[in-house]
Amino acid sequence: MKAATRARVQKHREKLYSNPELLEEYRRKERERYLKRKESGLLKSAKDMNAKQRKKQKKVEGEFQLV
Repeated sequence: MKAATRARVQKHREKLYSNPELLEEYRRKERERYLKRKESGLLKSAKDMNAKQRKKQKKVEGEFQLV
């Protein structure tokens, strides 16, 4: 991530976490988005995946954690 982008994201997060109303609204929207994706079948829980799918998902999640 470039420095300018990182600074912009950090500024946005600071603004979001400093205001309880904005944070609550953000969390509500993210929860609705998650439930909508789960209902449409885009997201699966680990118990609904076979071993190969779980391994692949774990690898993808690990890549995001490195960022």
